[in-house]
Amino acid sequence: MQITIRNFSINDFEGVNVLMNQVHKLHMDSRPDFYRNTNEPISEKDFFSIVNNDNIISILAEIKILL
Repeated sequence: MQITIRNFSINDFEGVNVLMNQVHKLHMDSRPDFYRNTNEPISEKDFFSIVNNDNIISILAEIKILL
């Protein structure tokens, strides 16, 4: 297994969006009084803004299984 830590890229939106939806559902299930239902926890526009902002740390771990 190889783990690479790297900065987000614009191409990561789809994968990050899946994860954001899962995390948001967990939050909603735990605190429905605080979190509202939404189909878009982070918009593509907001994601691109984060990726292009040098003042925001946006990293991910990319895991590759080596056979």
